[in-house]
Amino acid sequence: MYADNGFEKIEHFADASVLLSLKDAVSELPKTNRSGGVRSIERFSEGLRAYVEFAHILDFVKSYIGGCPKLARAIYFNKTENQNWLVSWHQDKTTAVSDKVDCSTWSNWSVKNNVIHAQPPLEAYNKMLTIRLHLDDTDASNGCLKVISGSHLLGVLPQQDISRHTDNKSETVCAAKAGDALLMHPLLIHSSSKATSPSSRRIIHMEYSSFELPKNIQWA
Repeated sequence: MYADNGFEKIEHFADASVLLSLKDAVSELPKTNRSGGVRSIERFSEGLRAYVEFAHILDFVKSYIGGCPKLARAIYFNKTENQNWLVSWHQDKTTAVSDKVDCSTWSNWSVKNNVIHAQPPLEAYNKMLTIRLHLDDTDASNGCLKVISGSHLLGVLPQQDISRHTDNKSETVCAAKAGDALLMHPLLIHSSSKATSPSSRRIIHMEYSSFELPKNIQWA
């Protein structure tokens, strides 16, 4: 299912007690910015760091991408009435690393919130997995994710070409219950609309990779 579609929903990924502790942990994060996100959340909370690097989760990720997975990036999103935004169709083509390196296979270097980001080589994407853990029930009314099934098989697309693969294509609305997780390939084309009935839509977005990085850099 995941290999063909580029996504998969895992129900009850986190139980009620874990959800409660995670809700407490995210409540202590810095206030979200205008985009509704806080990057590098593991740096702000020991509880969040322990969760995103939990051996059980790393073993779960390994079953999808093999190797020795490590956390590449963790972000907290909360879409509310005061922070209600839309995200156009796109692929997650960049990731966070500790340093910039002179390597021809890496490109599009940038800095976001004091963290270095870059686009890795093509072979890296099949050794990456995103887990979006829902802390609240989410559906179309409060801006859940929408995806184009199988689009990860198209490879890395220039942003201007993505509309060719979304126009007249059937989208999948990824509704989920609190505690459910949505697994995603980074190149899966996805988007989200503004909430029409804004309510708290808290997401812990965790990106993992078993791709071997160039020397002298680490996942950030």
